[in-house]
Amino acid sequence: MGYLANIIRDALAVKVGEPAEFFGKEEAKAIAAAFSQEEIVNMLNALFEVEENEIFNISTSLTAAYFTSKIM
Repeated sequence: MGYLANIIRDALAVKVGEPAEFFGKEEAKAIAAAFSQEEIVNMLNALFEVEENEIFNISTSLTAAYFTSKIM
């Protein structure tokens, strides 16, 4: 989850005019172009919720489904 969180954080930075700092800079730029600032913040919040509640330990498929349901 950490790598994905870094990409999404970078996407938020790019969205507000700052440079991307982590790996996945092209992915961050693509996310910034495709989603609004609010949607990107919602993605980060969903990731933090998944990590905080250790939902990722359930299974990869359930984690992906839960994350998707939170950002839609």
